Amino acid sequence: MLTTKTEKTVNELLHRARGERFRHDQNVRKDKARHHASVPTKSLPPYLLAQFDSDDHRTPRLSNEARSAAGPVPKSWRTVKKTQDKESPEWRGAALSLVLDGVPVNRTPVPPLSELCMRVLLDAFSEPEDFEQELLPFLPPRLRHILQRYTAIHAPLSTPGLSALVGESGHINGELIVVGPGASLRPETIALKPPDRQTPVDDSQDWEADDPFVDLFELRTLALVSTDLALQTLLSFPRSLTRLALVDISTPPPIFRLPTLCPSITVLDLSFNSWLEDLDRSHAILGIVDWDKWDDLHVLGLRGCIVHQVTLDLVNQNRWVEVQILLA
Repeated sequence: MLTTKTEKTVNELLHRARGERFRHDQNVRKDKARHHASVPTKSLPPYLLAQFDSDDHRTPRLSNEARSAAGPVPKSWRTVKKTQDKESPEWRGAALSLVLDGVPVNRTPVPPLSELCMRVLLDAFSEPEDFEQELLPFLPPRLRHILQRYTAIHAPLSTPGLSALVGESGHINGELIVVGPGASLRPETIALKPPDRQTPVDDSQDWEADDPFVDLFELRTLALVSTDLALQTLLSFPRSLTRLALVDISTPPPIFRLPTLCPSITVLDLSFNSWLEDLDRSHAILGIVDWDKWDDLHVLGLRGCIVHQVTLDLVNQNRWVEVQILLA
């Protein structure tokens, strides 16, 4: 049996151990509290992130689009058929994601810094006159390229605004995005010849400055979304096109002419077109296309379309490498 002195010693040791454990737990809780209190809060102005937290945000006046509150991004692009969905940034981002590299499909919790900068610029120069005269002349091509993609998704420009953005070359870095209904593509826009490449370059120019010939390349990527396409405009498509998106076009264009007009197409997106939602009609439009002329075609977008398997088989007929056809 333990003596009274031994019992007292054991009790003191247990009490001391409990006390040390209690103080240790208290210190841990205090450290966690101090850690959470030291986490930096948002230092950016609240209005910058408001557009990403809510659909109810201010729209630049240079956009002709009427904003409306839309629900979350649908799980399947194929079910996106409502008008309010087609007027949302989420839908436009998904519509452009196939033809444009690097365009996010879903909205991210933390927007990229470039998007926040574009938002600030559009808010500061919301008037068309300020946008064209005070902002665009000071933007280098790489920032114009970011601005074109941003506005195409979040605040589509009108035809005059888009023309001022792309300038005389008719595109930015070989890319042109036209999003309706406030903008449409005109034949004279894409028929412009590139500026003279023989212009001498100043050797003293800063090597970090933008390449003065960055916009002298031919148009390679063309995206038309929720707009119209006249026959005269289609016939003026340059042969240099390699990526083409005709998404949600109001009337069916003569697709069968494209292999001759643009033989170098690698990505063709015909998604979300109402004239491809019927089996017979879609076969009548796509069945007469000479798919063999597109030797480099490797992606065909038919999201939201209803196409017969016989029609799809024509796309990959006589091919060593099958074209990837996206239906959803």
